[in-house]
Amino acid sequence: MADTPIMKTLMILCLLATVAAADAAHDNEDGKAAMIAHDYGTAVAKFRAAANADPQAKYFFNLCAALYSTGEFRPAFVACQRVAQLEPDERLERNTRTLIDKIRSDAKAQHISLAPDARR
Repeated sequence: MADTPIMKTLMILCLLATVAAADAAHDNEDGKAAMIAHDYGTAVAKFRAAANADPQAKYFFNLCAALYSTGEFRPAFVACQRVAQLEPDERLERNTRTLIDKIRSDAKAQHISLAPDARR
């Protein structure tokens, strides 16, 4: 049965998913290192790659934090909203709400709209 085309296809898909998850975890760790080094542009790229490869709440939260650190409030807000759609655990949900509050406050103080298609 393992030699059927469907089984071979399923095995290949499972292998690809495993590789994507490993790549995402690696990108996430690289992003964390970049955040510690205050290299926020690299952190954004690494967290975005992790979230695209394996859309988990923790990767979108990290992307949100990195985007916030660069002052990109609207994309950060969108990334944080994505966290909620991915059913985060209680701690991550709480941290996301706190970060959303910071984004809203800072955006308001700088007269930046968080509405879609908004300009400064």
